[in-house]
Amino acid sequence: MIKKTLGFLFGVAAIIIASTVLANTFYPQRLEAIGAYLTAKTFGWDEQTCGFYPVQCLQGKYRMLSDTERRLSEAIEMLKTEEARAKNLVSEQNLLKQKNMSYLKSGREVYLANASNPDHSVEFAGRTYPNLNKLKLQLKLLFSEKVQLAESAKKAAQLEKRLRKKWEALMIRQAGVRAERQMIPGKVALVRGNSTLVNISENISMIDDLVDKSEDGLKGAETLIGTTKDLMKSESRIGDDDADHDDFEAFLTNPKVQ
Repeated sequence: MIKKTLGFLFGVAAIIIASTVLANTFYPQRLEAIGAYLTAKTFGWDEQTCGFYPVQCLQGKYRMLSDTERRLSEAIEMLKTEEARAKNLVSEQNLLKQKNMSYLKSGREVYLANASNPDHSVEFAGRTYPNLNKLKLQLKLLFSEKVQLAESAKKAAQLEKRLRKKWEALMIRQAGVRAERQMIPGKVALVRGNSTLVNISENISMIDDLVDKSEDGLKGAETLIGTTKDLMKSESRIGDDDADHDDFEAFLTNPKVQ
């Protein structure tokens, strides 16, 4: 029994060795093609593997382009949403700037009208301040807010333009990806009809380059969206240190200063 089993195992081993030798001798290209296919399935399609399996390669590139087109579409929608938020932020900041300036001007009028009686209580914006110095502190805070609001409105306007340019650029990129994806079925049909696809490596290289550039564009979109969130967080951080002392004094004592 043991001898039969050993004999069987030796026979199988001999067949495997003989098959390998014959395959390497008479079908080296076939083995190379199989290896290329397995490599493509594991690491993706490149020029070499596409040369052996053009149909499967093109189908793989079709799926890759479809995924890229979908991600571009999602990024464009997100950028448009962020652009709308930035636009609203610009409007809000400009409205606050107008209200802030209105309070500052009326507060300055009250301050100058009571400059000769600094220890008396004064009325401003529905509140009573025990003395002129307390009113001055309130006006200084409003002046600090004025500086911050102006800076926030400027940054929001700049970001709005950057967001618009970005999604417009991604739409152009998306159109290129879509056009290339839509041509692939025709290329597959040519290959299946025993026609040789001219410059297969050039076709594959162009698709890969298109996807790589789209990936770079998507990374840039994520950065801009992060910037929008940061800007909206920072708009509420208004501190007394934002007001320059000399600028504030000049504004408070001179009605001509805006």
